[in-house]
Amino acid sequence: VEAKPSQLLPTDPKQKGEKRKADAGWFHVEEQKNTNVYVTGLPPDITKDEFVEVMSKCGIVMRDLQTEEPKIKLYKDKEGNLKGDGLCCYLKRESVELALKLLDEKEIRG
Repeated sequence: VEAKPSQLLPTDPKQKGEKRKADAGWFHVEEQKNTNVYVTGLPPDITKDEFVEVMSKCGIVMRDLQTEEPKIKLYKDKEGNLKGDGLCCYLKRESVELALKLLDEKEIRG
């Protein structure tokens, strides 16, 4: 697994008053305020629950205010298969540093 801070985040494609879907853009996040970790090298059959469990070892994973679901993403290809990378949003910046220290170059199921 390779973990690194995520510097680019998708912007919200929704704009007030518009019903059409706009293209998602990107914006830069200051490193001191970044609480996101982009992870590569994940097992191709990892579940959301397993990913949350692994990432929770480094800190509190943010939860969506509306759904209460953990703010994580496992990326998929066009066919819907997992690509082996994901994004985790932590509550605190310190969790990012801990994740980089503990998870970088480590095997999840090793």
